[in-house]
Parts: sequence; structure tokens; C-alpha cells
Amino acid sequence: MEFPPWFRKVIQQRVDKAAAQAEHHSDLKQIKMEEERAFRALFAGIDTERMAEFSEWEDRHGLKQALINEKIYLSGMQEGIQLAVALLYPSLWRDGKEPPGV
Repeated sequence: MEFPPWFRKVIQQRVDKAAAQAEHHSDLKQIKMEEERAFRALFAGIDTERMAEFSEWEDRHGLKQALINEKIYLSGMQEGIQLAVALLYPSLWRDGKEPPGV
């Protein structure tokens, strides 16, 4: 079962909004401060000329992780929709066939 482009766009907008809200959530303030302290300690004695290379890797690593998380989220949405359809319309699956996309 493949989602249509309009549905993927709606889901992406919702993910972006939820991510923006989570980024500014008050519960994260302490964690952000601890992260900043750990980052400064980690790079206190590092050659700053190599920071650009590390920054490049970090950006690519973060993008990779974001794409993985997006695929996991979309997979969960897809399976959730399939489950909801199967529960709401059990007569569609009474013939013993698996739902489409399974």
C-alpha cells in the first residue's frame, strides 16, 4: 500500500509542526544545557581547523537519522491505517486473504 503524494505532504507537514513544537518544549531545556556543556567539553582541546569536517559529517549523519525516523514513522502510519481498516471492515478480510500491502 503506497500513500498518495498529497497524503505524504500532509503527514510531512504534521511531522514538521510536531518537531518544531518538540524543539521548543520546556522539558528539553535542561537536556539542551547538558548537551551544550558536553559538546564544549568534547571539543575543548580539538583543533578548530578540523571542525568544518566534523560539522559536515554531523550534518550528513543528522540527515540520515532524520530520514530513517521519517521512514519508521510513515511505516507505522501505514500499518496503523491497515489495522484500522481491518478492524473497521472485517468483512473485507474474512475470505482468509491478507489485506493489501501485507
